[in-house]
This record gives sequence, C-alpha cells and structure tokens, in this order.
Amino acid sequence: MKFNLKSRKENALYSSVAGLTQQLLSIICAFIFRTFFLHVLSREYLGIEGLFSNLIQFFSLAELGIGTAIIYRMYKPFADKDVDKIEAYLNFYKIAYHGIALVVFILGVSIYPFLKYIIHMEEIPSNVDITLVYFLFLIQSVSSYLFIYKQSLYIANQQSYIIAIYNTLINVISTIVKILILYITFDYVFTLTSSILITLIFNFLFNMYIDRYFSLANRYKNKLSRAEIKSIVNDTFGLLCHNIGSVVVNGTDNIVLSAFISLSAVGMYDNYTIIVRGIFGIINKALQSFIPSIGNLNCKSDKSKVYDVYLRVLFVNLWISSFSTICLYCLLNRFIYIWLDSTYIFNKEIVMSICILFYIQASRLTSNSFISGCGLFMKDKIRPLIESLLNIIISIWLANQIGIAGVIIGTIVSGVVTYYWREPYLLIKEIFGYLDSRFWTMEVIWPIMTIVLSFAFSNIIAVIPLDLYGFILSTIIVFIGSNIFLILLWNRSKEYKYFLYLLKDKIIKKYN
Repeated sequence: MKFNLKSRKENALYSSVAGLTQQLLSIICAFIFRTFFLHVLSREYLGIEGLFSNLIQFFSLAELGIGTAIIYRMYKPFADKDVDKIEAYLNFYKIAYHGIALVVFILGVSIYPFLKYIIHMEEIPSNVDITLVYFLFLIQSVSSYLFIYKQSLYIANQQSYIIAIYNTLINVISTIVKILILYITFDYVFTLTSSILITLIFNFLFNMYIDRYFSLANRYKNKLSRAEIKSIVNDTFGLLCHNIGSVVVNGTDNIVLSAFISLSAVGMYDNYTIIVRGIFGIINKALQSFIPSIGNLNCKSDKSKVYDVYLRVLFVNLWISSFSTICLYCLLNRFIYIWLDSTYIFNKEIVMSICILFYIQASRLTSNSFISGCGLFMKDKIRPLIESLLNIIISIWLANQIGIAGVIIGTIVSGVVTYYWREPYLLIKEIFGYLDSRFWTMEVIWPIMTIVLSFAFSNIIAVIPLDLYGFILSTIIVFIGSNIFLILLWNRSKEYKYFLYLLKDKIIKKYN
C-alpha cells in the first residue's frame, strides 16, 4: 500500500494545476471535435448527442451521492494508514457501485419506450438507428460504475491530480480517434462506438495500474460495521437532495428543448453551452479549491475573521463573474459566427438569457463553497428539490409560450427564488450572524453594473466588422475596457485595497 507523503500544499497545488489543465484541454477538445462534427454531419446529429448526454445524466441519480459519503470517510483511514479500514470502505464501495450499475441499466431500459415523447422522430437522420445510439449511451453510462469506484483511493490519498491527468489523456486520445473515424467513415454510430470502446479499454488499463499501485485493490475481505453503513446511508440522503437539484437543473434544458421545440434547437443551444459551461467550469475549479481551507478557517477563527475572508473571496468571485458575463454578452455571437456561420446564431434575447443565467450561477459559487466548507449541506437539503420542481414547471410552460428563451428563463427564475436568497440567509443564520453594508452593496451594485457595461460595450463594438480581425479587436476593447471600469468603480473598496496590497507586497519581495 502506497501512502502519499507530500504536504497538503503540494497536493493542493498539483490538484489545482491538473484540474484547471484538464478543464482547459476539455474545452479545446470539445471545440475541435464539434467543429469537425458539424463540418461532416448536420446539427440534428449534434442534437441527438446533446439530448442523450442530458438524459443519461438523470441515471446518475441512482448513485444517490453514496460515493461522496464514502470518500469523505476514507480520508481518516488514509491519514492513520489504516489499511484494513480502507479495504473495508473499498469493498462496500465496490458492492454499492455494482448494484448501481444494475439499477442504471434497468432504468435505461424502462425509459426507452418513452423516447418517442421527447424526440421528434421525423427529425432523426435516415441513416441513424436511434435505438442503437440510445443503448450505446446507456452502455457507456453503466460501464463507468464498474470501474470508477477504485479511483476513490487516489482522491482519499490526496492524489486527485492523477485522475485529472488520466481523464485529460483519455479525452485527448478519444478526440483524435473520433475525428479520424468520422472523416474516414462519415458515420455517427461508428464514431460513437469507437469512443465508447476507447473509454472501456482505458478504464480497464487504468484499473490494472491502480491494482499495482495500491496492493489492496483486489482484496475485499474486510467489512464495515452496521453502524458505519447506517452513517453512510444517512449522509447519502442529504447528498441525494443536492444531486437531484443539480441533475434536474443542469440536465433538463436539452430534454425540454427536444420535446417542445426541436433536435436542431438542442444542437444550436449546445454550441453556446459548451462555451458558457467551459468558462463556468474554470471559475468553479478555482473557487472549489478554497473549500478545505474554509472548513479549517471556520473551526479555528472567530466569526468576524471568517466574514472578512468571505467578503474577499466574494469580491473576486463577483469580479470574475461580472467580467465574464460582459465578455459573453458582447462576444458570444461574434465567436459563433466565425466558428460556424450565421445560421447557428441566436437572437439577442436568447443570448441575454444565457448570460443572465451564467451570472446568477457563477456569482453564487462563493456562498456555495462556504456552505460546503462549513458543513451546512444537510440544513439546505429541501431547497434543491423545490428548485428542481419549479425549474421543470416554469421551463415547460415558457417553452410553449416563447420558445428557447423560455427554457433558460425557467432555470433563471427557479434559481432566483430558491438559492439566490437562501444561501446568504443560511450564512447569516449559521455562521456570520449578520451581513453588513459591504455585502449588500456588492450584491446590488455588481449585477446592475454588469448589465449596464454589457449593453454599453455591445453598442461600442457594434460597428466593428464580423470577421476574425474584428473579433480580436472587439475582444481587446471589451477585455481592457470592462476591467478599467471595474477598477474605477471599486478602487476605494476595502476588498480591492486588500488585494492591491497583496500584489504590491509580492512584487516588492520578488525584486528586493
């Protein structure tokens, strides 16, 4: 058994760098493959890909959150080098995930007869066997549960960067192979099959590597006690509620679009979401790294100290969210136009809805991180269920009324009336005891300022031609101009002065 001897700072640094690298390369691979995909095939094929990817997300609810609950408990045995306890948790993890794989398969087969209600069958290309494609996606989902449980050993051993490196490698190789096969065969089903086979082969090889690295990986003699299993089950219920919220909110848009609008709309919407989710993923990766430190800070410091740190992290979060939203609103359609062509562009109302949703979800990451780091998940378990229900009802109703924008607005409304006020309330009640004018000033001014600057810079760059050079010029103007305005607006704030001082201090130390 190999235990990680690196320091927490080293592990955190490696994991952060590897995670961000994985996210960036994932975005690049997705862009490259999608470009070739649309060059060879039509947007209906892309709609099938987006729809089934979202549909398979729902099957992940069968996981219940049990993996998170188990990994959380494996940290201590690894710290204590308790091999028997690690083996017991891994044994339980294996049994649970093999059972989940069976449940996912049964769910997938049960849902298949209802596909005709969420897909306009007349839109399916004539050379595509939709039944075969659906079951290929299902097999890919089921097979992941047969392999992934062993990766928990790396996570609990503070070596999640190894998993990030592995995922990056398989993503790059899979993208290259899919592009080659797509260009050789012009066949969507064959390309999808090759992707699944590559994933299965690499998962099998990675599991063999884990077996050699952790000598206990194939030993399953030790068992957990009933009390330990009961504790895992209790925690799983709270995590299940949050998983339901996450899957429903993030996984229903394409399904609603397919059922009430068209597969073509799913394909077009996916072109936008790949950009937006990529940027959101990078921001989320950066802020998620604070969670362990937040938990430690909450245990060791007084409320005023925790509150000051919260406001500083929130300030950075809002700055990045605002700047990113302004850039997305001004540049999204320009990028799509250059990347694809004018037939793939949405109108301003839909783009505005996408950007508002992005800002709302990105600007809450700090509050969400503090709730996670301070262990408040169980106190917020009902909220995701309410959000999910509202999201489905409002999105379906508005999709019938105003089309694509209605689906996005449904997600916006469900978020605003649930987590957007609920998370600050939880922080007041359970951690800080109050939120002063600094918090409320940021919460009110940042979104207003973001809207104003988005419209202002959109009008400024409207006269610039829609070509590559025009896009580069527009990007420079929006990038530099928006940050200048943000500096002018916030340069007197306590949080801005704090980070300016840190920057100056590091520069002085470096050159002295």
